[in-house]
Amino acid sequence: MTATITDNKPLAVNMAAYIALYSGVEAMLQGVFEKAIGGDGSWADSILHHVQSINTRMDIVEDFLSSCRGDTELAKAILPLIPRLREANTYRNKLAHGVFIDGKPGLPMIASNMFARKKSFRQESISAEMVLAKYHELEQLYLEFLHGMGLAPKGFPTRFDRSKPSKGN
Repeated sequence: MTATITDNKPLAVNMAAYIALYSGVEAMLQGVFEKAIGGDGSWADSILHHVQSINTRMDIVEDFLSSCRGDTELAKAILPLIPRLREANTYRNKLAHGVFIDGKPGLPMIASNMFARKKSFRQESISAEMVLAKYHELEQLYLEFLHGMGLAPKGFPTRFDRSKPSKGN
């Protein structure tokens, strides 16, 4: 292998940004659980910190919200987001645990997650633009979690408008 991921700085930066934002979305899951159980800020942690797998944490929160009799509005807002959170987790794992290999010049490849149950080692192209598109999807998911939990300020947008360049671009 002649190239490293740092030889492609836009790709590396976008991957780092995705992984950093993902951890914020993952933390939202604990906030959702805390709100659903009506805790004081520590109850969800006392339960979820025993679980290492984010997939299992998602299962716990999803199951609880599915049978939740208290905050039905929270359940209605958050349950549709869980499948997208699972997809984001799969993508995050691909970035964090995948094997990067040289493709044709200028075309990095990523092989499947090394820790996946099915070790097919499927290879696919990856680019800064691809990761940026996934970042925007994750950013939207984060925004929907904020609204679903009632944490977004009044008048805060429900969707990001990418048709106009943001200030500073």
